[in-house]
Amino acid sequence: MGDFISVDGIWAYSEEFDFGKTDGKIVLKQAGNSIKGIASLTETDLKGCSTFLEEVIEGEIKGNKIIFHGISFQSEDLNFDQTYNLDNWEGYITDESKIVGHTYDQDNICGVFVMTKLSD
Repeated sequence: MGDFISVDGIWAYSEEFDFGKTDGKIVLKQAGNSIKGIASLTETDLKGCSTFLEEVIEGEIKGNKIIFHGISFQSEDLNFDQTYNLDNWEGYITDESKIVGHTYDQDNICGVFVMTKLSD
């Protein structure tokens, strides 16, 4: 990796968390050290129940470290009495096509994720 790390593009996303797993894609757009994007994710709990959601994200890159968080979400799979806590991601760009790290939310539900670049 050179001095400038670009994360622009479409990334495959896989996460194991306290109550299940999440799979999907994240589209990132980078401007300098700032990033914005959309995470299109399917969360599957330990009972096998799945929820699809899209989370708008923003954050920044510092060297090979990437930090981003959800700012809003939408899901037609959630009922009115269900809540969803926006995610926080912290990871490291290990090479030009891989990011690894961890997630957490306000209820301290934690996970470990891998992102693999699919295209620019």
